[in-house]
Amino acid sequence: MKFFSAVYSFIIYGFLAYLLLIFITSILNTAHSFNNSFLAGAIIFAGSGLFFAISHHVFASIESSLMNRIAGCTAFFLVLMIHFYIIPLF
Repeated sequence: MKFFSAVYSFIIYGFLAYLLLIFITSILNTAHSFNNSFLAGAIIFAGSGLFFAISHHVFASIESSLMNRIAGCTAFFLVLMIHFYIIPLF
C-alpha cells in the first residue's frame, strides 16, 4: 500500500506543479495588463492566496509519510525543471 500511496503523491504533486505554472502565467499576464502597480500587486496576491488554499486542501487529504513527501517533492521539482530547462509545457 505504501507504493501506491507514493505513486498517488507523485501524480498529485506533479499535477499541482503544472497547475502552478499555468496559474502563475495567467496571473502575471493579467497583472501586466493593468497600468496601476497596486492593482497588479493585489491580483498577484489574491491569486497566490487562492492557489495556497487549493493546495492546502489537497495536501490535507494525502497521508503524510516521508516516502510520500519525497515522491511528491521529486515530482514537483521534476515538472518545474522540465518546464524551465528542457521544454516549455504549454
